Amino acid sequence: MVSLALNIVLGAIGYRWLRSSKPTTKRVLRTALTPVPSTNAVKTNVIVRRLHFSWEDVESDDYAKYIDNLREISCPESTIRDIIVADVNQLYAKKQAAEIVTPDQQWWRSDPDPSVEKAANEALEALDKERRELLARLLGPGWNTSQEQNLGKVPLTGPVLGSLPKETKQAVRDLSDRANKRLQTLLESEGEDGTPVDPAALARLRKETREELARILTPAQLEEYLLRYSQNATKLRSELRGLNLTPDEFRKIFRARDPLDQQLQLPIAAEDSASVQQLRQLEQQREKILQTELGPERYQAYVLNNDPLYVDAKNTAERLGVSPSVVMPIYQVNQLTELERQRIRNDNTLSTEAKIEAIKSVLEEQQKTLLKLLGEDAYERYEQGLSK
Repeated sequence: MVSLALNIVLGAIGYRWLRSSKPTTKRVLRTALTPVPSTNAVKTNVIVRRLHFSWEDVESDDYAKYIDNLREISCPESTIRDIIVADVNQLYAKKQAAEIVTPDQQWWRSDPDPSVEKAANEALEALDKERRELLARLLGPGWNTSQEQNLGKVPLTGPVLGSLPKETKQAVRDLSDRANKRLQTLLESEGEDGTPVDPAALARLRKETREELARILTPAQLEEYLLRYSQNATKLRSELRGLNLTPDEFRKIFRARDPLDQQLQLPIAAEDSASVQQLRQLEQQREKILQTELGPERYQAYVLNNDPLYVDAKNTAERLGVSPSVVMPIYQVNQLTELERQRIRNDNTLSTEAKIEAIKSVLEEQQKTLLKLLGEDAYERYEQGLSK
């Protein structure tokens, strides 16, 4: 019993001693690992590089620091130049989209607003000059040896297309370039022997381009692109010239007419009566859309603006500097003259000599009427224009 009690006491003493010795051991080890300054230490030039870094460690909003960071990681100068040029171009492309209203943003206008066009050109030149000066300061005078994108040629602008991601914009531009090359090849190959370009081939090319665009853009983005750059929108702007449509009016007409125009561009066989009848129905639907959306007064103006005789009368009045009020009388005189000439040509009861004399008489009557409408000075200039 005495021996057992003695062992228990010794065990308790040993346990307490072990617990009290652990902190001391830790302190001894921590102290031993702490470097001790020495006046006799040998100094060496050692460069410590981090083996792992992210792009955030290199990129900076300060372009000068950005370049220094790229050089620090031994990035080649040509690569630095390409990175900085691309970054600066992207920055100024965003500034252009946000700050400058370009004529192509007014896609509903048949003719660009001269004041908008002038202001846009001036702003583009100033912005491009600022961009070039910045790149020259950052990279030196030889920075433009790399291929760069001219800001003034960026086609994708406005609130919808201007906000497209960089990758999407590039994909659309590449697609557009390929389509233009295919079109150019088609025009060159079809026109070599003097034959006209096959309308069916053109229609297929436009259809393929639309389908490719639809795989890149959302429906809203695709519509915005078509409103600005499609052949149907360009043709519609030409037809509606002078009517001063609002953007909403143009968009509404385009939405209604575009599907019909696509069908009308498809080839049909002249001997296929069903196809010919369908073609006429499509043309009637297209005209009905214009009548409904434009209203009687503007629809009449649309009809006149697409009549070559009226356009000629309008251009004549503008060229001679006479009052616009004589445009309609000039048009009516020319219209009646042309109708009479057609009647004489189709009159099988008249000989060739009789037709020539009759047409000569009609033209003389036309000249007398125009002389009264224009006055001697303006009519003399009119005749001079005809003789050129």
